[in-house]
Amino acid sequence: MVTLKGSNFILREWEESDAEELARIGNNKKIAQNMVDTFPFPYTIDSAEYWVCNAGRGENKANLAIEVDGKLAGGIGFSIKDGLHEGVANGGYWLGEEFWGNGIGTEAWALIRDYIFENYDVHRVEASVFSWNPASARVQEKCGFKLEGTLRQNSKRFEKIGDELQFSILRDEWKKLKND
Repeated sequence: MVTLKGSNFILREWEESDAEELARIGNNKKIAQNMVDTFPFPYTIDSAEYWVCNAGRGENKANLAIEVDGKLAGGIGFSIKDGLHEGVANGGYWLGEEFWGNGIGTEAWALIRDYIFENYDVHRVEASVFSWNPASARVQEKCGFKLEGTLRQNSKRFEKIGDELQFSILRDEWKKLKND
């Protein structure tokens, strides 16, 4: 069981009791447009119940709830790739709209980044951001991730076609960041 503590939040395992609040805060097109297509819209109670019971738990991945002052605020997770991409972790996060702009995303993403490098034999952590979400791109930069490139017109969400920005941080860069 993974629990990580931030300055004013915790990252913890999903619980069945999260379903109702997850459906409420997740049912927001402003959030869904910035997520991969497995994040449904509308976000129904059935979707939420399925997620909290099946949220990618496993040896090489984690999906955690973000909780602020005892209240569900969003989700964060990662998976470790294998095969050709062995040693690479991919992840992301989301926050309910009422929690935007408070530094929670940046601190939570930094906690997950550190957790991955400290607990897994990976040399790279990566994340993709849609070009129409500059706030999330800024989070990547604040956490030491570098923009590697732009996949032009690579994504379509709600009939909107956009670019996908690829960010990553390498283990050596992370070590330097932690030592500075």
